[in-house]
Amino acid sequence: MNPDQIKINQLIEIEVELESGRILNLPSRIEGIEENELHISVPLYRGEIIPLRTGQTVRIFLTFQDMTYAFSTAVMGRKWQNIPLLVIKKPDTFIKIQRRNYMRLPIKLESYFRVVGDESDFKKAETLNISGGGALIITEEAIEEGQNIEFELYIPNRNPFFCLAKVVRLLERGTEKGGKNKAAIEYCDIAESKRDKIINYIFEKQREWIRKGLF
Repeated sequence: MNPDQIKINQLIEIEVELESGRILNLPSRIEGIEENELHISVPLYRGEIIPLRTGQTVRIFLTFQDMTYAFSTAVMGRKWQNIPLLVIKKPDTFIKIQRRNYMRLPIKLESYFRVVGDESDFKKAETLNISGGGALIITEEAIEEGQNIEFELYIPNRNPFFCLAKVVRLLERGTEKGGKNKAAIEYCDIAESKRDKIINYIFEKQREWIRKGLF
């Protein structure tokens, strides 16, 4: 990836350090591009703007062609363009990161699954969290660690998301008297366009919750 491939409206993640020393990773977006500058939406935490001083170093993460890249840069100032923006220095180079841990969103969404090769109807499940790499689901139906499944996820205001997945962990098992199975699944052979739809939804919900002071 090179700096010219950064695009307006591209979703990014900004890593900032608070005065307390706590490090937060918060969603942001590229709102404008100039020759040596990037204009990004200011990061919010619990509905409040994170105060970043001019000259402060921040780390930016972004995804391009199924890879995550990172760069460190300096805050150059602020500006207003319908929304408050941070001006940061445009990077010269990026570091490629093999990032397996995607940002997770705790949310309950309708979903369905069936074991690969099983021609019966899809079985109902519900997500407990989702990410660009997988999901945590809960279901009354039988599910076992190591199974390959067909997975269907219903994201509000979007077409249903479908992919192959693998059950990587069975965290809780129901009993004959009731209870539910809780399983962690990992997407397999997923098109990057599909992964982007999930990541975009996660960023949108995070921004919404941050504005409401819920995140």
